Amino acid sequence: MIFVAIPALLLALASVAAFFGRWVWWLDVLANFRVQYLVGLLVLGLVLATSTRWRRWGYLTLVVGVVNLVVILPLYLGAPATVDPALPDLRVMNFNLLSSNESFGEVIDYIELVNPDLVILHEASRPWEVAVDAADLAMR
Repeated sequence: MIFVAIPALLLALASVAAFFGRWVWWLDVLANFRVQYLVGLLVLGLVLATSTRWRRWGYLTLVVGVVNLVVILPLYLGAPATVDPALPDLRVMNFNLLSSNESFGEVIDYIELVNPDLVILHEASRPWEVAVDAADLAMR
């Protein structure tokens, strides 16, 4: 049963540590696995709760699992977000240029063709900056 208790303890510690992500950035990464914590803690907690020797640890594991359930349940049961149709659309272009790419004209022509409201250029090197400035794409 110790082989069930140790993973349950580790999952419970990770789950509780995730609540401190607001103050320590690397603990915030742990908050991305709440559904997995929930499943693991419930399964391991039920196994431990059926044991006579580990029953208290099982209940504690189940409590931590329920805390995760309380945190994630509103994300799945909440009403979908509504969008005001009167608001204008925002057209965003996210473009990975590849710094070794020198097809400045093709990319600039495509940006002009699509005419997005916001352009995000990844891996833009100094030659790309010069080409985009020369095309006068900014601030239209």
